[in-house]
Amino acid sequence: MAELIKEPFWWESAGRPQPVAEIALPEEVDVVVIGAGLTGLTAALFLAKGNKKVLVLDKNTPCLGASSRNGGMIGGGHRVSVDLLIQKYGQDLASRLLQEMHIDSTVFAKNLMTSENIDCDFQETGRFQAFWKKSDYESFASKLDQLRELIPVEADLVSPADQKNEVASKAYHGGISYHLHGGINPAKWVYGIKNRALEQGVIIQGDTPVEELHYNAGVHTVKTPR
Repeated sequence: MAELIKEPFWWESAGRPQPVAEIALPEEVDVVVIGAGLTGLTAALFLAKGNKKVLVLDKNTPCLGASSRNGGMIGGGHRVSVDLLIQKYGQDLASRLLQEMHIDSTVFAKNLMTSENIDCDFQETGRFQAFWKKSDYESFASKLDQLRELIPVEADLVSPADQKNEVASKAYHGGISYHLHGGINPAKWVYGIKNRALEQGVIIQGDTPVEELHYNAGVHTVKTPR
């Protein structure tokens, strides 16, 4: 029987998340970011590029959580139906939200890889969303047409007869092929963001849980065990 490996596959090539050397916490900064994962570190990087003094705190080792363990898929999408988005926000705002979710977010990530010179094994492989039921084919065909009327999404409907070109299985009933989706090593990605943030002067400290937050007279006070 094969041995169960309990650490993420990505760590085999990227290495395990490493602690950042502990230093005295500054008395005052412009921004405190709580959480040293991909979201927090990316925010810190851009804040530092905007000449802000930034401190990132995490209760564990930076990058130890989902940011270095996830599936490594990169690409846009949405969960809420287009009809509901239009009903709630109007067609103009719904279109802009869909543009951001499907296209702009992916372009942003790809551009960041290039501008920050982060090698995270990115491959633009595309992604196939398979249909489990025959009825899904017509339903999703209509939804894809509706989406295309609002944004220039690069995706094609794949018939059951043609799905062999996407996946070696007969278990599905066609699907949608998203051409600009891809894959990365998420550990290399988040480590790269962390390193660029450090280079920009961001202070990152692990094993430092935030216990309390207070606000008084325009000043935020952050309490930690340290």
